[in-house]
Amino acid sequence: MMNKIKSFVTMASLVLALLAGFFGLFSKIHADKMQNERDAALDELKVKTTESYTYRNELGQTVTQTIEYQKKISDLRNSNDKLEKKIYNQIKASQLKKKQLKSVVLVASESSGGGVFDSVQTILQQDKETAALDSVYHYNTIKFFNDGFLDLKVYEDSLLYSYRDSITIATAAQRVARKFFLWRWLGLKKLIDKDIVEVTFDNPVTINKIRYIKILP
Repeated sequence: MMNKIKSFVTMASLVLALLAGFFGLFSKIHADKMQNERDAALDELKVKTTESYTYRNELGQTVTQTIEYQKKISDLRNSNDKLEKKIYNQIKASQLKKKQLKSVVLVASESSGGGVFDSVQTILQQDKETAALDSVYHYNTIKFFNDGFLDLKVYEDSLLYSYRDSITIATAAQRVARKFFLWRWLGLKKLIDKDIVEVTFDNPVTINKIRYIKILP
């Protein structure tokens, strides 16, 4: 009788231990998920409400830096953010398979400038009506402009232009302060699975917004 009671108690204790273990594991997974969602929301809020960090590199270019945040494609579809909606439309129009998509970078920029035309006058053929008058000619002025990026030719009734530029996008792992107070006090940081992105144009454009979104399954 005592042996049966001991066996029952042992079995009950084992079941309770397993249940406690499963409950603890479930609680940890849930807590980690909630923490990740909270961190992702804070990252998104930071990107959308804080000016992007900019600096000038050794080449004299202005570099704009921001951080990654996470979204599902369904969240982009239902978003009220114009840039996120634009990203969704780009994804929808893409031939890339949605399940293979890892991240999307959108850069909204603008540029303005000016300069002085280099003008060259060319002599046109005489009109038939004035062909007998040697002193009467028609001239057409062609205006040229080239600043290394924009090549512009302006005629009296038309224009031709070509524009060249290049954009560099660099990503790096993000480093954050450690939570343990001693490591924080020592200034030690750790790498996390959230990237930093830097965008550089050859042309001195103004970058208005950057969205670097990691696509969640």
